[in-house]
Amino acid sequence: SRKVQALAGLNFVRAVAECVPGGSPGAPLEDIAGFDSEELTSFCGWRVAETSADLLKTHFEKESRAPMDMLALLENCENNWDAKFAQHEAVLTQVHYGKMAD
Repeated sequence: SRKVQALAGLNFVRAVAECVPGGSPGAPLEDIAGFDSEELTSFCGWRVAETSADLLKTHFEKESRAPMDMLALLENCENNWDAKFAQHEAVLTQVHYGKMAD
C-alpha cells in the first residue's frame, strides 16, 4: 500500500533496530528476547515510540520546509530576473537610441 511505501522510505526498520540494545550478529534481538510481556510493552511504548515520533517529526519538518524553500527560491529567481531584465532593457534602449542619434 502507499502507506507502507511512504513509511519504508523513512527507514523505520533501521530506526527501530537502532533502539534495540545489545545483541550479536548471530542473535541480534537476544537482549530483548528475555523481556517479559510488561518489559517488552514498556520498551516498545517508550523507546520505540519515541524514536518513531522523532523520525516522523523530522520528516514532516523537512516536508513542510520544502515548499517554503522552493517558494523562496522562486521569488529570488523572479527578483533576479526582474533586475537582469531591467538592466538589459536599459542597455538595449541606450544602444537603440544611441544608434538612431548617430
